Order: sequence, then C-alpha cells, then structure tokens
Amino acid sequence: MASNWKFEPVALDDLSDISASYRVASRDDRKRILVVSFSGVYRPGSAGNTDAAFMCGASAAGINAFSPDAVIFDFSKLKYVWGDMLEVLYDTAPKFIKSETERFAVVVGPECEEAIRTLELGENSNEPLSTIPWAHRSIESACRYLEEHAL
Repeated sequence: MASNWKFEPVALDDLSDISASYRVASRDDRKRILVVSFSGVYRPGSAGNTDAAFMCGASAAGINAFSPDAVIFDFSKLKYVWGDMLEVLYDTAPKFIKSETERFAVVVGPECEEAIRTLELGENSNEPLSTIPWAHRSIESACRYLEEHAL
C-alpha cells in the first residue's frame, strides 16, 4: 500500500526574517554565558508568532550546542513593538534544579525597550525598566546581574 505522506523541506530560517548569532563568554571557574543576539524586525501581534518560534529554536540550538550556565538574550538590534509570544523565549534558558533563580538576562535596545517594559510590567504601567531585574541596557550590566544572581 502506498503512503499518502508528502514531505517538504523546511528550515528555521523559513519562519522569520530575524537573524541570530552567538558568542560565549567564559571565566576561570569554567562558568559560561551564551549571548544569543537577535537582529531584525519582530512582527507585531500574532504575525510575530513565527518570529518567536524562530527565536526559540535558535536559542535552544545554541544552548544545546554550547552548554552554557546562563544566557543573555541580546535584543539591542531587534525592532519589537508588541507580541506576547516573545516571552516564550525565556523558557529556553537553563534552569536551576533546586531554585527559582532565572538564568537569563535580556539586553534591550532603543527599538524594543518600551515594548519589553510594557510586556513585562503592563501596558498602563509607569514603572521603569529598571524594576525588571533581568532587563539591562548593556551586555556588561547583564553579565554582572548573572554573576551576582545566577552563577
């Protein structure tokens, strides 16, 4: 009996025009932080769901390949104005087994800072970005946060 299955080639890049790149920071005690940098435009609302799927896949691939102790999601070159699915990305970060401590930080840029702030604190919030412990404006600040709270 012939199979009715039809196979199509697919690639993560088919999901989004966003691009991802990786850097690993390490120190003498062998602790490693993976920086996953995203650049491009995250489409607003549900149109961005496949952008989030791409970002999750790219992040998971980097985490599996490089086995970091913590992750920095670098959005400094990402244009993001709205879309709830972006938060799913944070679930790809490594977890402590016996602790609730987050093992990720996010670096925001000028084209996503306000959207990240309102995504996390609420659309009508007046609280500043600094009230989100893992949100930072530089890689250096994100590394210090992870060093103090997650490593």
